[in-house]
Amino acid sequence: MNPTLIKPDAFAACSAAAGAGNHGVLAAAATGLSDFIHTQGGDVDRIFGISGIDPERLASPTLSLGLVNYCRVLEEAARHSGFDNFGLHYGRQFKPQSLGLIGYIGLCSATLEQALHNVVNAFPWHQHDTLTRLVDKGECWRLDYQVRHGAILSRRQDAELTLGMFMNLIRHVAGRHWAPREVHFEHPRPGQWHDHCKVFDAPVWFDQPFNSLVIPKRDLLRAMPESDPILLMVMQDAIRRLNRVTSQQSMIEQARSQVNLSLMQGEPVLEEVADKLGLSSWSLQRRLREEGSSFTALVDQVRCEMATYYLQQKQLPISEMALLLGYSEVSAFSRAFRRWLRRRRQITGLRHQLPGAQAERFIPLRLGHRITSAVFLPLHPYQTLLPGVTRRIAELPVQYWLHLISPVTGLAVRIFRRLTEIFRSAADSLQTGIMNAMALLRLSTEPEFTALARVTSLSLHGLEMQKKYAFAALSLLTASLISGCATESSRAIQAPQVRAASQPVYQGVRSPIAVGQFDNRSSYMNGIFSDGVDRLGNQSKTILITHLQQTNRFSVLDRSNLKELQQESDFKRSQQNIKGANFIITGDITEFGRKEVGDQQLWGILGRGKTQIAYAKVNLNVVDVTTSEVVYSTQGAGEYQLSAREVIGFGGTSSYDSTLNGKVMDLAIREAVDHLVDGINNGAWRPAK
Repeated sequence: MNPTLIKPDAFAACSAAAGAGNHGVLAAAATGLSDFIHTQGGDVDRIFGISGIDPERLASPTLSLGLVNYCRVLEEAARHSGFDNFGLHYGRQFKPQSLGLIGYIGLCSATLEQALHNVVNAFPWHQHDTLTRLVDKGECWRLDYQVRHGAILSRRQDAELTLGMFMNLIRHVAGRHWAPREVHFEHPRPGQWHDHCKVFDAPVWFDQPFNSLVIPKRDLLRAMPESDPILLMVMQDAIRRLNRVTSQQSMIEQARSQVNLSLMQGEPVLEEVADKLGLSSWSLQRRLREEGSSFTALVDQVRCEMATYYLQQKQLPISEMALLLGYSEVSAFSRAFRRWLRRRRQITGLRHQLPGAQAERFIPLRLGHRITSAVFLPLHPYQTLLPGVTRRIAELPVQYWLHLISPVTGLAVRIFRRLTEIFRSAADSLQTGIMNAMALLRLSTEPEFTALARVTSLSLHGLEMQKKYAFAALSLLTASLISGCATESSRAIQAPQVRAASQPVYQGVRSPIAVGQFDNRSSYMNGIFSDGVDRLGNQSKTILITHLQQTNRFSVLDRSNLKELQQESDFKRSQQNIKGANFIITGDITEFGRKEVGDQQLWGILGRGKTQIAYAKVNLNVVDVTTSEVVYSTQGAGEYQLSAREVIGFGGTSSYDSTLNGKVMDLAIREAVDHLVDGINNGAWRPAK
């Protein structure tokens, strides 16, 4: 037996096992949590109080914490400390020995592969209502992890923490530079996702079915340096004794968990959820009725809670949010969101703006500045504000504020009526002519917030008064135009690059690769009146060459300018030495389309808007020039939109913007090239050196 492995806290855990019980997760999973929260600038007492965590229970690794409380304390710690990747970095520094019984079960195993199997088998005793398994994927094992408690919908921090713990167990043996083949997370991609790539040193994929580490089997053949079969049996027996009495989830919690897992596949179906619970559909409905609910109400409740969580993720587009909630389109999500807000108003009976402390309990107002004007949801300001709302309000574009300024709109109408009365009562007699006057009224209640009003077609009675008021109105108009319109500006714009260009630069040898045909196979610009010139394909080929070169992995060979190259070589009186490539990349635009979406406010009286949307999808194929075999294929898709709004005569709805074609093609090709590089990193194909 290795004396360096047996620590006093390990023996304490074993001796305490007989008298304790686990009703959620063992407190060892929160070792050092207080200190880490304090290091990140969080208020430990407040975070523990909100989450219902007793700090004294953290002192013993074999005491139990509620799994709901445990996941919530991690989410609250991330929110209150302002450290979005809290769980990721908490898990990064978590040593296997700190995990208590489950950690020593892994450390005492014979080999690294056996350690993972032992940890997976014992994990249900360490943490309840959780899926943990090893899936054989040929050359790799896929280690899956997923919390399946119906009351826990926000579990991103726990997932990132746990995968970090698993990785540290492997690195304890394989070395601190070991990296998995891939990392999967079930939650959407966060804003600072580059940190995940750095921590795991591997490609990280989000919106996946499970939280997973893909581990090459050859890396698990190492022997555990602190293997101890006797201590292993002691630890396994101790963790089993802690779980003699286990708590069972209610039927509504089990159903909530299955509904949440089904949302990414679309609308949850009663029969499918019932089948996963081992019940018939009518039995599930009856069990839910006994607990005061129904399947439809349960789905709606889960969606509402998940929407509240997703709205706090500033980087998550509304369109993607709708898909994550199982909606086929944004408009369905919009209608559901309005229904939830009406229901909250009925429950709370609110008739005025909530104070800041109470407002934290309601859905945040983030939807206002994350949704385009074409699908804007008319939210009322009191519908909840989180801390920092002043800053968020200041960031709102003017087109979204216009939906919230009905009092200001009423003021503008009253000003219009008053000006009309003044102009009409000023004249003594009717003279000829009608003139149009325009006045710009500026109301500055927040930075970058401007309320606009237009006054038009005012009949002036009396020639002299007409001239006087016309001169005043035109003077005001001229001053407004000079201050608001006579501007000239220019700026350089950073062109987007592929992901590989922003990550640590690849230092290896570049592989020669040629770019072949890139054709527009979509119906766009391929009608009977087409001139036969593939402008979209030629434009896309140029974009592809640029992005391939930016990855730093390829030496792209230009074949489209061979005639010009030969001419320059003749001028220089030098012999050409054209380099060959083992692979050629061909591409096609399989889908391309544009559409315009318009809307009107109050039949166009208060304004109208127009959104131009372009969508593109491209396919890339890597072809072996020797065998003509397609060795790798990938796809990329993108959507780009441009919105404009005219309000009470000011602003405008922009005309056709031809630059959208290039922007959306750049987006789709950039995505496809990123997948191409990921295929190299994952070992799916290898370019020749």
